[in-house]
Amino acid sequence: MHKVKKRRRAMDFAFTEEEKMVQEMARDFAQNEIAPIVEKDEKEHVFRKEIVKKMAELGFFGCIAPEEYGGNNMGYVAATIITMEIAKESPSYGLPFNLQMNSIQSVLLEFGTEEQRKKWIPPLINADLLGCFALTEPDVGSDVASMKTTAKEVSDGWILNGTKMWISGVPVADVGIVFAMTDREKKHRGMSAFIVDMHTPGITQRAIEDKLGLHCAPTGEIVFEEVKIPKDAIVG
Repeated sequence: MHKVKKRRRAMDFAFTEEEKMVQEMARDFAQNEIAPIVEKDEKEHVFRKEIVKKMAELGFFGCIAPEEYGGNNMGYVAATIITMEIAKESPSYGLPFNLQMNSIQSVLLEFGTEEQRKKWIPPLINADLLGCFALTEPDVGSDVASMKTTAKEVSDGWILNGTKMWISGVPVADVGIVFAMTDREKKHRGMSAFIVDMHTPGITQRAIEDKLGLHCAPTGEIVFEEVKIPKDAIVG
């Protein structure tokens, strides 16, 4: 007798009712708030912080964070749905989901201290602060083993020196995850991440204007010159 193979149940990719509501809310927002202005703003290279703030008021940036940090814990599927609906009208305004949520919140939720989470995640969810993820550098791109930015440990903190290039969110970023070499002999294993207040003395943010697209999404260069950050800025 031939054995009858049990048919595996297919995965269900259908959205839940809650996710459908999230999709409708995001679609309505994109069509009503972004679509009417995006063509003109792309031509004039205009970034509107108030648009990001309105998205925050709807809870868009709280999807991956638990309620204790001001999030709604709807999850990555909801975050992806929202990003998709916003990006349909404007890829430029799809980027803040990476900057406000994935690039910083996810790092702090996984590797940060409780103090770092409480300090930085709520204002990112509320868009009281705008974020950036500073990894890429001139000359070496995202080749982390060749990174030139350094963080030197001193008695009461760290000293950052170096340059980051093509960083989304610059020059309007208030806080960033910044990568730097703390032990160059270890190459990529000698790299550390820091949560940095981008208004710290010695930090210069410059906009890059000559881009092929995403003109409503700020992109720029960050220069760190003897930037003093506290001991507890290191992540992980």
